[in-house]
Amino acid sequence: MSNEVNSYIDHGKSDISLAKLVKYVVIFIVPLLVSFALSIFISGMVAEYFEVSAITMVQILMIPFTLIIFLFIIPYVKSRENIQGIRYSLVVFVIAGVAMTLPAVLQGYAGILLNQLVYLASYILLTFIYVPEVLGLGVDLSDWFKHHKQLILLVVYLAVVLFYIIGFGALYHDIYYDPAHPTPFNFGDDVVNPSYGTFTYYSLVTFATVGYGDIYPVSRAARFTMGLEAIFGMVINVVFIAILLVFISGSQSREVKKEEAVLQKEGAMIKKEEEAVEEEKEMIEEQKEEIEKLEDREEEDIKHLLKKIESIKK
Repeated sequence: MSNEVNSYIDHGKSDISLAKLVKYVVIFIVPLLVSFALSIFISGMVAEYFEVSAITMVQILMIPFTLIIFLFIIPYVKSRENIQGIRYSLVVFVIAGVAMTLPAVLQGYAGILLNQLVYLASYILLTFIYVPEVLGLGVDLSDWFKHHKQLILLVVYLAVVLFYIIGFGALYHDIYYDPAHPTPFNFGDDVVNPSYGTFTYYSLVTFATVGYGDIYPVSRAARFTMGLEAIFGMVINVVFIAILLVFISGSQSREVKKEEAVLQKEGAMIKKEEEAVEEEKEMIEEQKEEIEKLEDREEEDIKHLLKKIESIKK
C-alpha cells in the first residue's frame, strides 16, 4: 500500500541527480545568506529595545526567517522530485547547514551549532507537513504495528521536540551571558552560574508550557524567545496529529478513487463483452432463420420434384 501511495506522488518525476542537489543547496543557502544580512540590518535597529547584543538578536531573528524560507523551499523541491529525491535533499540541507557553522565552531563557538538544531527541527517538521510520505508510512495502520513503522513516527516526533528544546536552550544560554543585559532571567536561590543544562531544563519547561516559575525571563529578548518556543510547543502536537490524520485520510481517498477507476474500467469491459455476446446471439438467430428458410425451400423443391416424377409415371 505504501509503495502504491508513493508511486501516486512520484508519478511523472525522475530520479534526483547530483546537479539537482547542488542546485537545491544553492537555492537553500542564498536565501539564508540574504536573511542573515537582513537580520544583521534589523538587529542593529531593535537590539537595544530587546536589551540584547546585535549578534544574539540575529540568532533570534533567524528563527522566523528560516521558517519562512523553508515554507517556500520544501514545496519547490516537492513539486520537482520524487520521495527518494526529497529524502536526499533533506540530508544535503542538513549537511550544508552544519557546514555553514563549522568556521564558528572551530573558533570555539560551539553554541552556534546547537542553535542550528532549531532550524533543523523546523525543516523536519515542515517536510513532514508537506510530504508525510517521506517517512515511508502506509495508510494501513495495522501494517504500521506489524512492521514497527509507528516507531519511525515516534523517532521523528522526538527528534523534532529534542532539537527544539536543545536549540532554544542554547539560545537562552547565549541571551543570559550576553553583556547587553546583566539579568535577563531570574533564578531560584540555589542556581549559581547556570550552564547549558540549566537552560535546557528551562527550555523543556517552556516547550511543554508547564511554567513552574523557578526560572522566568526578565529582558524583552528572553521573553520574546520564550514566546516563540511556547508557540512551537503548543502547535507541534496539534500539527503532528492533524497532518497524520489528513495524510491517512487523503491516502485512503486516493486508494478509493483508484479502486473506483479499476471497477469502472472492469465494468466497461464487462459491458463491452455483454454487447459482443448479444451481437453473437443476434448473428446466430439470423443464421438459424436463414437455415430454416433454406430447409423450407429445399422441402418445397423436393415436393415439387416428387410431383413431377409422379406425373411422368402416369
